[in-house]
Amino acid sequence: MAQYQAILEGNDKEGYGVRFPQFPGCITVGDTVQEALFMAQEALSLHLEGMLADGEDIESPACHGDLGVQPGEIVALVDVDVKPRKSRFNVTLDGSLVKYIDNLVQSGKYESRSAFLAEAARRELSGLHHQ
Repeated sequence: MAQYQAILEGNDKEGYGVRFPQFPGCITVGDTVQEALFMAQEALSLHLEGMLADGEDIESPACHGDLGVQPGEIVALVDVDVKPRKSRFNVTLDGSLVKYIDNLVQSGKYESRSAFLAEAARRELSGLHHQ
């Protein structure tokens, strides 16, 4: 789950517009603050889903120092579940290595072979970032 900054502007009489500084073009509206925040979560989820489908990277939530907030505007955090799209591919490994991985999966340490390989890749890649 991630929290992204949203800016609400408007009032109870005319409704509220919502925009995301980190995602220009992702906007929505609601009649009340609560409805606007609900719609913001829906809009941002769909926006991020579209970005993932297009193969775009999604930046981590950022705290923008100067949001350009005008008097009467509200800054809120919107929760969204960012799930990267998974890719399926074939892997060829030594049979004994597969047995070791399967033993770890059967022991409950990993959910699946894929989970093991994903964790091993993350570990290796994080080591590259620290070099």
